[in-house]
Amino acid sequence: MHSRTSEIILNFIAILYFIVFMSLFIVVLAVLPSMTWSNIKMIRSTGFSMPNNDVVVMLAMSAFFMGLASWIPGLRRIYKKLPWLMAFFKIFFFNSLLFIIALYVMNYGYSVIDAHRNTIFYILTLCILVAGRLLLGLYAMSHSIERIGEIEP
Repeated sequence: MHSRTSEIILNFIAILYFIVFMSLFIVVLAVLPSMTWSNIKMIRSTGFSMPNNDVVVMLAMSAFFMGLASWIPGLRRIYKKLPWLMAFFKIFFFNSLLFIIALYVMNYGYSVIDAHRNTIFYILTLCILVAGRLLLGLYAMSHSIERIGEIEP
């Protein structure tokens, strides 16, 4: 059993962690799909593949800090106070991951200058995005927001 002082300290640490790290990565996860989509459009318009390490690093960092908050019991209270946050994280994480996979496929297709190959890989990229979004939608329909946001104690 924690004393009153330790509860106050843990609450303060959790709030500070949320303000410093989590709020930044909530914005990153919300913006990452549109950044990736703009990269896909740029590849399509220029006809050349481009490096995409920045979006992968942003996704990995957000996964690390969000996962850290669910792994450490003192920080897990963030998800208890904001129950929608875990559902938001899961949905936006997998959405961002889907866009990054599509970007990798697009880059692979455009690594060779061939109009026919480029068109095939552009269509494949769009199919990956549509199929992935359908799977995310089916997942969200089959699980309530409360169940999506559940974390183990």
